[in-house]
Amino acid sequence: MTMIYVTGADGFIGKHLTKKLEEVGMSWVSLPREKKNRTWLDFEIQAGSTCIHLAGQSEIKLFLDNAEYLIKETINLALDLIKMNFSQILFASSGLVYGDKSSKPHLEDETVTADHPYSLAKLEAEKIFLNEGCVVL
Repeated sequence: MTMIYVTGADGFIGKHLTKKLEEVGMSWVSLPREKKNRTWLDFEIQAGSTCIHLAGQSEIKLFLDNAEYLIKETINLALDLIKMNFSQILFASSGLVYGDKSSKPHLEDETVTADHPYSLAKLEAEKIFLNEGCVVL
């Protein structure tokens, strides 16, 4: 059975996702960014595993005035996950990459109008994951 690793398992979406995974009998492991001086790269990943990347930069409010730092840290998180050689990575981006001025649904081929550090960081991560053949949601 494929193991599913979830970043951001303690977040709003992560809690609902992991509950559903349990309901359908799927095995999952929370992949914390840092725990007891261990980082993501310290975890031994089972061959054939999938990562669902929900985690964002922690304490984002502290970094909104420093967009370059937020983007750099988001890129580093993405690159770290790729180094872990998962069979598959699913990255949860954000609808904010289309801007936040509309209440209508957006289409994938729409022009992105990201003008916020958070959405700019998400777009950079999308590029990295797509370039590696990962799935961006």
